Amino acid sequence: MKTKSLKGWAVVFLVIIAFSAAAVPGKAFAANYVITPVAQQDLEAGVDQAWRLRYSEDRPPVVVELHESKKGNVYLVRTDHFEVAYVSSEKGFGARKVKISESKIPDSLTSQVVNADELAKQRVLSTEQLDERSALELIAAYLPDLVNSSYKHLFSI
Repeated sequence: MKTKSLKGWAVVFLVIIAFSAAAVPGKAFAANYVITPVAQQDLEAGVDQAWRLRYSEDRPPVVVELHESKKGNVYLVRTDHFEVAYVSSEKGFGARKVKISESKIPDSLTSQVVNADELAKQRVLSTEQLDERSALELIAAYLPDLVNSSYKHLFSI
């Protein structure tokens, strides 16, 4: 009798887990993407490394610039329509608005494209400092969730 009850609870538990996973908002880790490094000679002044993040061959890539500092690494993610920063430091890894001193895109345009609620949710994606590869993978996976649905067509995200 205990075996049947235990099996029943196990099935209920698995069903709950399956529905919980399906109910998670956003598409984190679901997007297909390709990350390619930018040649050292093509980097702008002050950029330590850069990558092109491409979600679709028929759309322009997203550029990810690495700016290293004593406090940690700042990954500036830019397109023609928005910019956002992902910071990896001793405090962890997460998204934030680009500082005015680092900005190249008008804040009014970025504010239209980037979902403020989602940006707040992505403030802490990891409580640990990440290496470059892990940071790039998380950026590629979570970036599509930052873009408001009416602008996703620009990036094929």
